[in-house]
Amino acid sequence: MRNTKAMNTRLKSLFVGIAAALSVSLTHACGGKVADLSAGQAAVSGVKIVSKVLPGMQVGVVQTGISTAGGIMPLAFVISDGELPPGLILDPLTGQIAGTIPPSAANETFTPTIKVTDSAGLTDLRMFNCKIDPGGALLSIVSTQLASVTAGVRYSFPVEVVGGTTPYKFTVGTGSLPTGLSLDQDTGVVSGTAAMTSGGQSYVVVIKVSDSGS
Repeated sequence: MRNTKAMNTRLKSLFVGIAAALSVSLTHACGGKVADLSAGQAAVSGVKIVSKVLPGMQVGVVQTGISTAGGIMPLAFVISDGELPPGLILDPLTGQIAGTIPPSAANETFTPTIKVTDSAGLTDLRMFNCKIDPGGALLSIVSTQLASVTAGVRYSFPVEVVGGTTPYKFTVGTGSLPTGLSLDQDTGVVSGTAAMTSGGQSYVVVIKVSDSGS
């Protein structure tokens, strides 16, 4: 029989509730603040950055990213001002932010401004104020819920993870995502366009992550 306590240091589950036009929140974000991630607008004009914080900014392995809605694919992400914490890299194609923050950055503050551009040339940008938590090394999902999903609107939300040993592997444990959305097993990004038939319905899904030490 496997040691449950030991296994819990390597395998974490995220209990997620998704509902159309539902305002949800994330904790353990930059600066320790709670950010409202309401994305349930009836119409989205151009691409919009939904993320209001970058969760999981702590010493050690970090995997987070920029949540967006609307716009025409493909998207392009750049840092237009400031800089990310040392050790982290922004993927210009996906908006994923990953790497390992060194102990020397603990308690330091970084203020990167991230800009996204869609294929129609429409843009949005947001500045993030990130104070690095000394943190720990255990694998942990820092997302508490997914941002709201609007039927018929393009959606992208990264499940944020810290600690453990990369690479990670994400799976859907129980429940299911709305029709039209899928989970990338390597990056933890939930993306797609929810079917119009999903509007007004609620979904509950458990997302699990394991690291290379599991």
